[in-house]
Amino acid sequence: MKQPIKAVMLPTEDKSYIYTLLGNQLPTVYLGDYDYSDGILRLNQHLYITVSQDVEPIKEGDWCIIYNEIGTNMLVQFNGGKYFHKFDSGNGYNTEEEVKGRVNKIIATTDPKLRTEKISYKIGTVIDRNPIPQLQQSFLKAFVESGGKEDWEVEYETKGHVLKWDRLKLDLDNCVILSAVEEKMIPLSEVKKLCKTSWQVGFNVGYNDETSPSHLTADDWIKENL
Repeated sequence: MKQPIKAVMLPTEDKSYIYTLLGNQLPTVYLGDYDYSDGILRLNQHLYITVSQDVEPIKEGDWCIIYNEIGTNMLVQFNGGKYFHKFDSGNGYNTEEEVKGRVNKIIATTDPKLRTEKISYKIGTVIDRNPIPQLQQSFLKAFVESGGKEDWEVEYETKGHVLKWDRLKLDLDNCVILSAVEEKMIPLSEVKKLCKTSWQVGFNVGYNDETSPSHLTADDWIKENL
């Protein structure tokens, strides 16, 4: 079973297979040596794969992306009912109400340091730490060739017999299985039907120039353009 995801790039000082050039947000990828950032012209990027909360609800310790309208997406971790900012030395955070509808869970990343840390607030220690799945290098190449397209699909599998649940499907290297979104083709017959409907609407409006439906028929336009 496939679910829609979004791929998000964020700048990093870490080594990375992906970088962008100053003034150009299109990504470049190298699959060999992977430290190409000079901090000025070339900026290394980490890639984060997120799913909506309809697919995977956010739980304690999960890493997430907050999507902002001005394009400055933010990496945060959910703990104690708050989203803590990773790069804020002042321990800044957002409440659930502040980011409602704008936050998705990260299910895979190129950032090897990202771990889901579940913290016991009673004893003040980390009680669980699991690595977040990684990305196949074949996907990194496809992502770059797409020009940094955001929308992809990820594979989930159904587990259990009596009580069934869906789980993220991973390969043997702990990488998620991603693919391009299949484009849906509209049959020509449906396109022609839509053209005729739109043409009739235009006719009813009453345009009176030489190209209006009062002088041409939908069939004329279809023969010429389809």
